[in-house]
Amino acid sequence: MIKFNDNSIYVGQIKQLLHSFNLPQCPIGEKDFTHDTHYIKGNSLFFYKYDINTKTGKSTRVSSYKENDYIENITKTLEIKNNIYDAYTHEYLGNYLRYLRDYKGLNLMSLYNCFSNTSIVSTRFEVKGSVFDSNSSEYTTFAIPIKYDQKYTIAIDWHGVIELCCGYYSNDNLNEDILPNTYLKMNDARFSHPFVYDKALSVVKNYNKEKEFKLFIKIPTICKSSIVVLEGDYSRDVELLFNNESIVINREDDTYLDATLEYLSRPQLLSMNYQEPYLLADRLIEYLSDNVITHLDPVVNNIARLQKKILAEYKISYDFAGIWEERLRNFIYTYCIDKGISNKFFDLLGYLDKDVEGNDYRGFDIEYIKTEDGIKENNEWLTM
Repeated sequence: MIKFNDNSIYVGQIKQLLHSFNLPQCPIGEKDFTHDTHYIKGNSLFFYKYDINTKTGKSTRVSSYKENDYIENITKTLEIKNNIYDAYTHEYLGNYLRYLRDYKGLNLMSLYNCFSNTSIVSTRFEVKGSVFDSNSSEYTTFAIPIKYDQKYTIAIDWHGVIELCCGYYSNDNLNEDILPNTYLKMNDARFSHPFVYDKALSVVKNYNKEKEFKLFIKIPTICKSSIVVLEGDYSRDVELLFNNESIVINREDDTYLDATLEYLSRPQLLSMNYQEPYLLADRLIEYLSDNVITHLDPVVNNIARLQKKILAEYKISYDFAGIWEERLRNFIYTYCIDKGISNKFFDLLGYLDKDVEGNDYRGFDIEYIKTEDGIKENNEWLTM
């Protein structure tokens, strides 16, 4: 797992990836905007004009949008300022992962710790009788970039008071309007039992200021616990979630239960308090380096080959060979359960990653497949 100031080869790979990708700086998808803003929806860039008098708006298509295209004043790339993993790189990576989730449909946020080692500077404010002061030697107030409409799972070990709230903070300037309504006081916290912070859900959204939207966590200086902040609700200490039920495959009539997959195993970042901030789960590097088969797989025929390998065991016919379907992900889940892989590894998301491939992979290494002409040998291998 990567931590701040690491300079491994993986850090270099992450920086080059972010440096070469034109990341949109505007919202993805049409939302309840209350200000003028650009946004991307599908293959188009829109501009939303808001009328403050009528409190209504109108969207106008500005241009087409294609992934990784440069658009002046809309996209940007990471500036490579050094060879270490710093807060700037980490926060930028978080926005790239949100883009993958919101635009590409690949949610990797359980593999990413939103925590940043940035604390407030030259700032003092009071919320419900509690003082947050950057000059205090008794506690530190971290300022963590977060997003609207999200819950956050937070893991800290401290047998005492921890305080949290949200505000707009940039260049040591703070807007205090939303602080009282987002304040939360925890009298005791256990890393093994993360709590969910959901106060940000009630904030009136201003997408022109979302880049300044911060979660403040005030914690005593003597606390040496790891701090993990995951975007999403991962508080339930379970190994399998599948519409809150077990995966169901009806092997008698070869059908399956449709469901929306959440997450398979407890996130690695919540597995242990390492007494220092680890920022990325090990498995995330596999996704960033294209070593996982998902619907975004860049290697032609990988998905088709995977479908063939699953076909024999689950007797499932695919109408669209080579096109990813969510049920394919469900079958990979089922394979993990059948083979016991889910009890050995963290962060199994239902895709074919290195752990699934390398540990008891025989379930996918099928020597023969069923065809209309009977049984024939299959010597195709996945290209990873």
